[in-house]
Amino acid sequence: MNIINLFLENKFLREKKNCENEQQEVLFLNYSEMNSVLLLFNINSDGDIRIFENFADILKKDNKKVTLCCFIDQKKSFIASTINKIIIKKEDISFWGKPRKKILDNLLARNFDAVFLLSPKKAMPILYALMHTKAKIRCGGIPDPNLLDFIIDTSNTETVDETYIFENIVRYLKMINQSN
Repeated sequence: MNIINLFLENKFLREKKNCENEQQEVLFLNYSEMNSVLLLFNINSDGDIRIFENFADILKKDNKKVTLCCFIDQKKSFIASTINKIIIKKEDISFWGKPRKKILDNLLARNFDAVFLLSPKKAMPILYALMHTKAKIRCGGIPDPNLLDFIIDTSNTETVDETYIFENIVRYLKMINQSN
């Protein structure tokens, strides 16, 4: 990790510590109990969003209300935000990687049963979005118990991508349903 990333992550952790007092108590929900899901991810270009729209379609077939929130890491993006799609562009973030207040307030105004953090690596705009989300449970593949409540172990996997994380979150949450 280079010095700039270390500095940005330390700033994020200080802000997160201040925000923790406002966070609600975590509840464990299994897949069938989840009605609303926020998919959080980052993409390199506009075309990459299609895979996450496919994930949303899978969840919608299971009667889940889905909202997408992504950070697009390209200079110019033509994807626009809608009611169920929150787009964070480069011009929407500060030097610290924090999205504009308007975007964070949009997330805070909503309540989700679950958040699926699908990015295999930490990206500051997505971490800030995660921190400013009201959810009963936060799931993902980043091995950080301070950020997530339900973590997919990716340590023994050579190639970890968003598909791997998504499929395993859904698979394990459905397995829990079967054991109840």
